[in-house]
Amino acid sequence: MTLGEAIAQYLETRRKRGLSPRTILADAFWTERFELFCSHIGVRRIAEFESHHLASWLHFLRSGRNKKGKPFSGATIDGAIQVVRRFLRWTVQAGLLLLDPTTELMVRRRLLLHNVLSEEEVDALLNAPDLTTLLGIRDRAILELFYATGIRREECSRLDLADVDLEQRILIVHTGKGQKGRALPICESLAEALAIYLERCRPHLRPRPGQKGFFLDMFGKRLAYAGFGRLVRFHAKAAGLRRPVGPHALRHAFASHILEGGADVREVQELLGHDCIQSTDVYTHLRPIERLRAYRRTHPRARRPRSDDNPDPNFP
Repeated sequence: MTLGEAIAQYLETRRKRGLSPRTILADAFWTERFELFCSHIGVRRIAEFESHHLASWLHFLRSGRNKKGKPFSGATIDGAIQVVRRFLRWTVQAGLLLLDPTTELMVRRRLLLHNVLSEEEVDALLNAPDLTTLLGIRDRAILELFYATGIRREECSRLDLADVDLEQRILIVHTGKGQKGRALPICESLAEALAIYLERCRPHLRPRPGQKGFFLDMFGKRLAYAGFGRLVRFHAKAAGLRRPVGPHALRHAFASHILEGGADVREVQELLGHDCIQSTDVYTHLRPIERLRAYRRTHPRARRPRSDDNPDPNFP
């Protein structure tokens, strides 16, 4: 079977799973470029593919350029690698390859998690919108929502009025990956921000009758997907953050901060809407001193009185 035929079958299985259009688009985009790369190095049949070809693909990505002539970002490279790794693992499951070529390639998912927003940076970002303006009130509610729930940008863009219950403090997400719904808790600060938006802002944006969208633009229409990214970047710059910050950075911060606060990784998996625990494991990057403290706090053999030669309570 040719590589192109295998990719076509793989994309069809992804579509049948009901994944989001953007996920399917990313799969098609990177597998098409992967096929072109393999053709360039002389690999045209799936059975000819080996692990060293995957290493060459990684080198190609790291030396590649985007449309503006700039090197691919770490997040872009990571996304491309993950697409191809999923495809190759599928070929093994489908019996097209005997051995998984991804097992020998140790690619650490970066996702810029080593540079997660600190709590202080998040506070600065959340306080950046001008609450004396309609859009400032709206933007504050959006930023609070991203950080308080870890919701995806696409999920936020499709949020309807009926999905938010401030009395029960529950937010229903219907458009997660794989079209799976989940219920997210609404904390006090988020509930306050959403209530202020609904009372003081949304009616003045003049929504048309029957408009179900929760967040609206200045013309009373549902705020578009791209609008969420623009407003986050705008307020990040206003807050003085010196690195690119988008909606996904707040999702990363949400997951990282609650894990560091003691949340179980399985609980975080459910909140994020991840299909598998491996997707959530990339957030378990606590500093070694925090890991050691957690170990000594929880492991039976580690819970014992401190000796007199170590009286400092801050010592791990």
